[in-house]
Amino acid sequence: MPSSSGTPEEQVRQRYDRYLRYKDHLFASNKSAADLGIMALKVAILVNGAAAIALLAFMGQLWT
Repeated sequence: MPSSSGTPEEQVRQRYDRYLRYKDHLFASNKSAADLGIMALKVAILVNGAAAIALLAFMGQLWT
């Protein structure tokens, strides 16, 4: 943590810079979490679709 020496303007600038870095970090973390959730939903839809096709193929074999 930077020392508290310096003019009040420098202290405000340092705190604001830390705030901007923290805000960017939070944005990146939230974006990553949202991207991961979207990818999980896509995979679930794909697996569910493949299961439906397999079930229909199985049912088709039962009728013949």
